Order: sequence, then structure tokens, then C-alpha cells
Amino acid sequence: MSLPVEQRNNGEQRRRLMQRSFVLAVLAAGGAGAAIHARWVGPYRLQRRVVSVPFPRLPPAFDGFRVLHLSDLHYIPGNRWLERRLAELALQTQADPPDVIALTGDFVEWDEDAGACAALLATLRARHGSFAVLGNHDYGNAFDPEEVPRHRLLHRLGDLVGDPLSRFNGRPPKQEGNRIEAIISALDHAGIQVLRDRAVPIGVHGQRLWIAGVDEPHQRRQCMARAYDGVPVEEPLLLLAHSPDVLEGDFAFSPGLLLAGHTHGGQIRLPLLRPWVTHTRVRLPNYRGLVRTSHGLMHISAGIGATVPLRFRCPPEVTTLVLHPAEAVKVPHEADRWNRTSPPVDATDSLIPPALAVRGRPGVHPSDHGALAPRAGGAAPPPFLR
Repeated sequence: MSLPVEQRNNGEQRRRLMQRSFVLAVLAAGGAGAAIHARWVGPYRLQRRVVSVPFPRLPPAFDGFRVLHLSDLHYIPGNRWLERRLAELALQTQADPPDVIALTGDFVEWDEDAGACAALLATLRARHGSFAVLGNHDYGNAFDPEEVPRHRLLHRLGDLVGDPLSRFNGRPPKQEGNRIEAIISALDHAGIQVLRDRAVPIGVHGQRLWIAGVDEPHQRRQCMARAYDGVPVEEPLLLLAHSPDVLEGDFAFSPGLLLAGHTHGGQIRLPLLRPWVTHTRVRLPNYRGLVRTSHGLMHISAGIGATVPLRFRCPPEVTTLVLHPAEAVKVPHEADRWNRTSPPVDATDSLIPPALAVRGRPGVHPSDHGALAPRAGGAAPPPFLR
């Protein structure tokens, strides 16, 4: 005996309602899980990378030259996670130091914290020293008209949900900006050379590699002419800048490699979508890893810290760049997407050299063993380089 039409329709409506409710519940649970991951997991899954980089005009003496690239610490006293990671990195660099440490800005939020931050960085070791450029947070974002609205929003969020979302610890930004000379002095006492629109040479076996740094380009403080002053066009140049906005400048000639940070890789990277917030005026096909630009390759670090500790599918990172002559590194026509390589690892885990590329463009693929091979006459690299 069949049910009346009205009862069948009611049953069908209930089934559809249950299906919709189930789908909404799954979506809500997924969203809640993603939010929890972005706040409590993503910011603390430090990723260590080793990347082979083709470097034009690189002298033979610098083949295999290792550059440890760190960026965007955003140090605030009491950030125990960052302090532990830097302490671990210090032990590893003391065991087998890289050739150079490159620090691309945003060390602190307040100048009074510069001494404590510099003391942590002073424990890192490199054969030829540490070099740094300044970031917009070092100058003070309240001093930057472009950043004032964002800081007001962050403070309102902090009032709504409480610290440590904004990590401001109740201290308002300085309307007059930070005392930048105090930050430079703290870094200088830590043995870190701050390159404000200047270049210095590094010599190995009678051959030279120049390292130049420009003042903060996001706030348009850089002077490219001064940074290039004295650098011969035929010699290799490694150029440090805080922001990819340096690409707006007038280059005397293209460097062998650009290093930058500032973007945090986008921090929140939803599947199939470009990052929403990168805080840069230049449009790039990607905002982390190796990126092809009109002035050669640029390595953009996703950074270690952040003003707002939220990360999703964009973990904090420490990267060792291994320089090789341009003709010695394979450059395929197609390369894997950044997110498909080298999953996040703990600080003591071994490394897998990633295949890095720009989405939709030719990328750079490290050789299978070149980045991991022992240095000539030396021992195998320690765990943070393997």
C-alpha cells in the first residue's frame, strides 16, 4: 500500500534538510579545524629548506657557497618558540657554519627590544659574517601612512579577542616611529653588518663576491645608486632588500640573486587561490621561494615570525641557498609547485631539497645531490643542511 502523496513529499523534504544540515556541519567543522590549524599549528611548524641556486658570473671559488637566509623575526620578548628555534639554529651553525647569513629585515616591533633580539642573533655563526637590511617594522609601522589603517584594525582585533592574536602586549605603536639608530647599533654590537645602500666584497682565493643591501624599499627609503656604488659590473652581486618592492628601483645592472622577505609568503594560502595579503606593490607570480623577475632570480623568504601569528599552508621557514654557476644547475621547462615539496619538519629532522618554481613559469630544480654533497675537503653537512 503506497503512502499518500503529501507524506511522501514531507519525507523527501526531511531527507533533503538532513543532507543540507550534514553538509553545513561538515563545512563548519572543516572551517573550525582550519582556523585552529592556522592559529595553533601553522605558525609553529618550522620548515628548513636547502635550495640550489644558479648564479650568473659566479667565480669557481664560490661554487657551493652557502647563504643562510632568515627574515621577518618580528621579535617580542616572551616569544619562547622563536627563542628556542634560534637557539637550536645557533648550535647548528656553530657546528658547521654557513658561508654567510643574510637577514632581510623586520627584526622587532619596538626599538627597545632590539638588544634582546640582537643577542639571540649574535649566537649564529658564519664563515664570512652576517649581513642585514632593515624592514618597515624596524622603522615602525605607525610611521608609515600605508600601514596605519592595518595597525588600527589589528588593535581592534586584539581588543575583541585578546592577546596573543596581535602580540602587541598592550604596547601601542610609536607614532613618531622607532629609533632606527638604536636598532642599527644593537645589530652592529652583535657583529651584524647593516647594509643601508652600500655594498661590501667577500674574497675567497683571490676572487670576489659582492653583497649589497638597500634601505627599506616598501617605504621607498632605498637609494639604488649608492648601493651599487663601487661594484664592478663584471663581478657577481648578491643583493639584499626587505621587500620585493625593490623591483621598482633603478638597477645599474641585474644582480646574480635578490633576497627579500616582507610578504610572509601570504601567511594564509587557500587552495587554488592566490594569497590575499602580501603587502607589496609589485605583482609577482608567487610570493615565496625562488621567483623569476625582470632582474633575475629572487628568493622571497616566508619568514620566521609574524605580527599576527596566523599561518595556513604557509609555514615559517629557514632556507639555506647553495650557489652554483648558472650553467651547473638544471632548469627544467616545467617544475613542481612550491606547496608540493619539502613538507614542514621539526628543527632536528633531516632536510629534503625542494623543487621550487613559479606557478605557470619555468622554475629552478635543485640537483638531486648537489645541495647536500660534502664541501671539498670537509665533512658531511650537519642535520640542518642534510
